[in-house]
Amino acid sequence: MKHDRIPSPAGTQDKRLTVEEGAVPGRGSATLHQGRILVASDDGWIVTMDPPMSSSIFATTAFSCLVEPTPGDRVLVALDKEGESGLVLAICERPSTVPARLALQGKLVMSSTDTLELHGRNVRIRSDAELALDASSMQAVADRATLSVREAGIVAQCLRSVAAKASLVAEGLTQVVGTLTQKLTHSQRLVREREEVFAGSSLTSARDLVSIQGQNARINAERHIVVNADKIHMG
Repeated sequence: MKHDRIPSPAGTQDKRLTVEEGAVPGRGSATLHQGRILVASDDGWIVTMDPPMSSSIFATTAFSCLVEPTPGDRVLVALDKEGESGLVLAICERPSTVPARLALQGKLVMSSTDTLELHGRNVRIRSDAELALDASSMQAVADRATLSVREAGIVAQCLRSVAAKASLVAEGLTQVVGTLTQKLTHSQRLVREREEVFAGSSLTSARDLVSIQGQNARINAERHIVVNADKIHMG
């Protein structure tokens, strides 16, 4: 690719770079100029060109220009042979405080043979349809985390949860478990209205005291009731 040297300020003011034919596909011979984005228009931009042109042209964004232009940006434009339209190749200067936005039509894949990191004071990931995370190992570390979803499902062959303090608040909770084992130091349940337990067999074992208290208590059995103890007090 052949470039003409940009003249010094003392030389001519026609600051153009001539690009060989074929360098800009479909546009033939082209020249490079600087200009400023005026407004957006029909999948492109109206660009006010710097002197000596001092005119406005329509330009689309080059595929490799990932940062989306915004009005006020000073840009580098490749003009076609007629100088009536062009391609925004790069954003040279942004005087406004508008944040940079990476924009690309179609699918985007970021790949690295080593570690790929995203750093920022605040990092947000947003998807209008689906967000998928796929990894052989995944780890999340945070001082505080909040998960808010309308519907959630966890499918795991082995699930382990360790917490110094955990709180679960739900309007309705349904658990379907093949085997449930709980090891607790202290357990307390408060049921405001009614509690029912349905089991094929139920066994309660305590090392010290088993106490059942209530205003009314009833034990029903279709066949036998067996009470074994060294001493039995009733009344």
